[in-house]
Amino acid sequence: MHRPYPYLAPAEGSVRHDVPMAISRDVTTTVRRRARGAARRLRVAGRVLVTGQGAPAGAEAAEVTAVPAQGSADPVYFGWTRYSAHFTDDKGLAFKASKRFKDESAYLDHLWSPERMTARDQIFLDLAVPVLQRWTERHDYRHVVTYSPEMPEPWIGRLRAAAERYPVLSLHPVEDGGINEIVRRTLEAERPGSRPVVWLRVDDDDLLSLDFIDVLDGHVRSHGPGWAVSLSKGLEAVYHEGRVTHLRGRHYVLGALGQAVVGSWDAEQGTLDLPRPGNHMTVDTRLPTVLDSRRATFAYLKHTGQDSRTTKPPTIEELVATHLRNTAVVRHPHNVLPRFPTLADVYDPEG
Repeated sequence: MHRPYPYLAPAEGSVRHDVPMAISRDVTTTVRRRARGAARRLRVAGRVLVTGQGAPAGAEAAEVTAVPAQGSADPVYFGWTRYSAHFTDDKGLAFKASKRFKDESAYLDHLWSPERMTARDQIFLDLAVPVLQRWTERHDYRHVVTYSPEMPEPWIGRLRAAAERYPVLSLHPVEDGGINEIVRRTLEAERPGSRPVVWLRVDDDDLLSLDFIDVLDGHVRSHGPGWAVSLSKGLEAVYHEGRVTHLRGRHYVLGALGQAVVGSWDAEQGTLDLPRPGNHMTVDTRLPTVLDSRRATFAYLKHTGQDSRTTKPPTIEELVATHLRNTAVVRHPHNVLPRFPTLADVYDPEG
């Protein structure tokens, strides 16, 4: 197993990264109640490893039936971002599902409008992608980006420029299909040896930690194909005009951010077995699921261009009042921000 990044070890006298951040008694009670409910669902669904969810500081993680991974080959990881892509499938057009737009043209005007795209463009290309590239130094990681070729400038140009700068990015037009099809074709072309294959979802306004794959890798190596992994502890903050403010702790059981599924590539048969997780909130009803909430591994960034059911973008005050009112302030950000280096560069503690 890979060693942690050397500079991630806590300094003497500092607060450890892997213990829960201080939160109020009411919030703690709510989080533990939700975590216990999630754990019950996980056990009903199948085998589960519950590691530190809702545990007090310093408590030992509880292990329940781990299944050794098959084979010793290193896993290959695929992240997938649908970069404000416009899909047409058998479920109907996205603009119809939104119920907010009179026709497809109005929907596309909104989808790629500066009001919606500016923050996403900056979060994904300036904050997230440099971290994804760093993952490749220690793991076999590729990041698939599905996009619409008709996406207008400047967004399509900036995306292509990022792919030239960061080789981790693999751009695919929507016609290439979903992640299963793209992964299968990639492995068929490369013909690697048999090994675990993992894919994880990353939305275009999500940020994952520098050591995210390190944490995930431990679970992948100790569980066989057919498992899902939910790293459920992270941060939440507001992103506005290039700054991050209102940093909070977040416990998001079975959240979409970085939720991963473990499959396998059979080199002899040339076949890929990669489970389809379905809705991220109910993945535990279809796949046995690992839940690990010991350390912050994601940053859930709220911004005024976020998709919502209203046509009027929320203000910063509304974002804080709506999304952050029941979350706890991170009291020692210097202990967690080293694992989010690009976020640390734009964090404004006075904001």
